[in-house]
Amino acid sequence: MFIINVGTKSNGGIKSVIEGYFSDGLYQNDDDIHGACFIPTHGAGSKFGDVILFAMALVKVFFLLLSKKNAVIHAHMSMNGSFWRKLLMCLISKVFFAKFVLHLHGSEFKVFFTTSSFFTRCLVIFLFRRSSAVIVLSENWADYIRESMGIQPVVVNNYVDVRRQLLNRKAGHILFLGAFIKRKGIYDLLQAVKVLSQKTCVHLHLCGGGEDEKVQSLIKEMQLESLVTIHGWVGPEKKSILLAECSALVLPSYNEGLPMVIIEALGSEIPLITTPVGGIPDVINDGHNGLLVNPGEIDALSEALYRVLTDSKLSAKLAQEGSALYFNFFTSGVVFPKVRRIYSDVIRR
Repeated sequence: MFIINVGTKSNGGIKSVIEGYFSDGLYQNDDDIHGACFIPTHGAGSKFGDVILFAMALVKVFFLLLSKKNAVIHAHMSMNGSFWRKLLMCLISKVFFAKFVLHLHGSEFKVFFTTSSFFTRCLVIFLFRRSSAVIVLSENWADYIRESMGIQPVVVNNYVDVRRQLLNRKAGHILFLGAFIKRKGIYDLLQAVKVLSQKTCVHLHLCGGGEDEKVQSLIKEMQLESLVTIHGWVGPEKKSILLAECSALVLPSYNEGLPMVIIEALGSEIPLITTPVGGIPDVINDGHNGLLVNPGEIDALSEALYRVLTDSKLSAKLAQEGSALYFNFFTSGVVFPKVRRIYSDVIRR
């Protein structure tokens, strides 16, 4: 079979998953898989560019389906425009009697589905039911898809093969990895750091991008310039260094699937503070392998950060139990056999 991955090339979790599939060897050393490719459908940087990119993707998929035997489209979907693009890909696959695997990543998919028109909701259900297989990231998401779409999805965790640096923790240093948008809780985090700075020494490292000017303006308004370093989007090497140097990683999101940064934190043996949203509470056990704080609770977030930064026993426990969980569930050696099994199952139906 030949696997055609389609999805965004914008920085984030979906891109990381797709790139990992190729760099870590999902499509190698498997007798059933005779090639694979990635065709980006989004992420050109502008709306016009995205239209052109998607049109080119449709043409490429069309010719691949013409030329490849036993082709499988592996569609990585989130919500909004991503849904409409994957719907067209699904329809094309049906024209060629090809298999279509839908892989749901979207953190705000529930909001998209419940607030859409009746017609759009019917098309969403059509897409899920016409897919040869549906992959979700956690049991929480599996329950939702089962109840709302009337199908049985397959749970496949995201994974990261962490390349650890020598741990060199710096007291009081906190790491945030993610988009600079309200959904990721970055504005709550800045307020929590302001509160925390009154009680202990702290320095926040922000890695990502998005609403950069708004973030910088708020940092200046709150007089946090000396306490915050903005790194922008960082590459794998810089990221691994920060994961080894900082004393805590925090992701105070309002909506998530199962973010890659959570898995990276577990694998890097860094204490984790996050929120019980999406698939996160399926993985993070409060007080054992991480600390959970409800979204928007600034004081509780500040207190959780204070505990991790000042309680060495708690910090060590969170890091050690998180690391053990990572090796049991979130490496390519655990995840890849599940993905290959899905491909084999759908191609034999």
